[in-house]
Amino acid sequence: MNNIAKNIFLMGIAAVFIFLFIAIAPAQEGEKGTKDKKVKIASEVKEIQGEISWIDDKHIAIVYNRDPEKGVENEIMLPIDESIRLEHKKSLSEMVPGDTVRIKYQQDIEEDREGNKSESRKAAVISFVKPAVKKPVTALPAESEETLSLKGLKGE
Repeated sequence: MNNIAKNIFLMGIAAVFIFLFIAIAPAQEGEKGTKDKKVKIASEVKEIQGEISWIDDKHIAIVYNRDPEKGVENEIMLPIDESIRLEHKKSLSEMVPGDTVRIKYQQDIEEDREGNKSESRKAAVISFVKPAVKKPVTALPAESEETLSLKGLKGE
């Protein structure tokens, strides 16, 4: 009888630990979810104009400031999705690097529970302003007699 009582006691303790584990696990999971959750603290619509430096169906990058003397360019890349609105063009494929565009985009600033801030941007409207400037094609200099061929000299 002593062994039976001992086994029942151990099974009771095991059951208590199992119930505690089941109750604590979802609570910890909930804390993880709220810990990583971000709260939007600021949202504003901004506008920028510049020259397209790169474009595909998911992103557009434009150079909005150039300083040739210092050799500095300021560039911004914005994500694009199917909700993008185009003005003065029918599709993104009609726009090429070098074209000037004006972009209205949404900028959101979020903060997590620990005070870490993050920014996200998304293009909303792309307005075509003017096409790329065509650069004149310069003629290649004629080959001079002094130019060596790729074969090298005969004596080598």
